[in-house]
Amino acid sequence: MSTNTITDAFRVKPELEHQLATDCLWIVVTMNVDNGELVSLDYQNAFDECSRTACLRAEPSKPLHKGRIERFVSKLDREFLTKTNVTNLTDFYHDAYSYIATIRDEEGRVFL
Repeated sequence: MSTNTITDAFRVKPELEHQLATDCLWIVVTMNVDNGELVSLDYQNAFDECSRTACLRAEPSKPLHKGRIERFVSKLDREFLTKTNVTNLTDFYHDAYSYIATIRDEEGRVFL
């Protein structure tokens, strides 16, 4: 059985990119539209606008689904991105996945 998903990407704030000494860092979120579960959360530093547009246009997007992802990214920003003090991508990735572990339910899932 295939999963009906939606993917969106958001570029992090320039201040965080500077702190991490990277030119471009994207948060890529994939959500199961049937139940609102987070399918994947990735960070990419080589995700240009052309790739983003081609990747995301292929999937139908409803305002409700996009809104859920945007609220999740806003929460991620408030609770993690603006508070991180790390200065390299390796530590950033580790801390980001540690943060996600704190919001998982008892079955290991995250719902947006």
